Amino acid sequence: MEIQMKFIDLENILDLFNEKIDLRDKKDAVKLNSGTTSIHFNDVCFSYLHLKPILNHVNFTINAGQRVALVGAPGSGKTTIIRLLLRFFDPNSGTIELNGSNIKDVQQNSLRDIIGLVPQDCDLFSGDVMTNITYGMSTTDDKVTDAAKLVDIHDRILDMPDQYSTYVGERGQMLTREERQRLVIARTITKDANILIFDEPTSNLDNIAAAKILRSIKETYSDKKHTVLIATHNLSMAVDCDRILVLHQGEIVESGKHIDLIRLNGVYTRMWQQQPDHDEENICMPGLSGHSINS
Repeated sequence: MEIQMKFIDLENILDLFNEKIDLRDKKDAVKLNSGTTSIHFNDVCFSYLHLKPILNHVNFTINAGQRVALVGAPGSGKTTIIRLLLRFFDPNSGTIELNGSNIKDVQQNSLRDIIGLVPQDCDLFSGDVMTNITYGMSTTDDKVTDAAKLVDIHDRILDMPDQYSTYVGERGQMLTREERQRLVIARTITKDANILIFDEPTSNLDNIAAAKILRSIKETYSDKKHTVLIATHNLSMAVDCDRILVLHQGEIVESGKHIDLIRLNGVYTRMWQQQPDHDEENICMPGLSGHSINS
C-alpha cells in the first residue's frame, strides 16, 4: 500500500512537470537593468478566469526611491497588484512598466531578481534558520545577522539550541508565527533588492513589535536607493510613507500623504476612524511620525 501511494505521488509530480507554462519570455526579451527602480501601472484591468473584475483601470506611479503604502480593505485588490507586478499573471488590459520598460518585454528571472517580497503567508522550509534566511541567494554571515538584528530576532536565535543552525521543522512548525514572520522579513532584507514589497508584513506581530520593525525599515531604506511598497489594511503602517494609495473595490480612489487624505474626509478617513482603539503607547509608531490611531 505504501509503495502504491508513492507511485501515485510520483505521478502527481510528473503531471506538474508536464504542465504548460502560460507566461513565457519573449524570444527577444531583455534583461532588466539593476538600480533604483520606478513602477508605473497604466490603465490596468484584471480579473481571474474572466470572472468579476478585480482591478478596474488602475493608474499610479511610484517614483524610484519612494516609500509608498497601498491600503484598502481585504479583497480590494492589494495582493493582486503585487502578483501582477511579479508577473505571476498578465493584466487583461493596460501595461505595467519598471523604469519605462514593459515587464512583458523583460526576462522574468531578471524581473524577480530585483524584487524582494514579504508575503502574507510566512511559511518556512524544512531546514535550519540560516538556510531559511539565505534561501536562493549568495550572501555573507554578517549580512544575515544584520538583517536578523533589524527585525529583532538575532538574540532569540542565539538563545536557540544550535543558534543559526537550529532546525525549524517542516514549514517552520517549531517556531512561533511571530518568529516565522520575522525570519521571512529578514530574508527579504538580506536580499537587498531594488524593489521591496511588504504584503501585510506585521500581521502576526503585536503593535510594539510592528512599530520596532517599521522603524528599522525606515532607517534602513531612508537612502532613497530602494523603492518600497507596503500593502496593508493597518493604516498605522502607512502614516509615515511618502505617499498613500487608497484602493477601493479595485480602483485607486485617493492618493496623497496621511494628513492630506484625512483632510479629504473620504474613504481613507473612514478607514482611519474604523481602526480598532488601542493603548496610545502601543499604537504609536516610535521613530516614525509620532501619529497614532487616536491622533
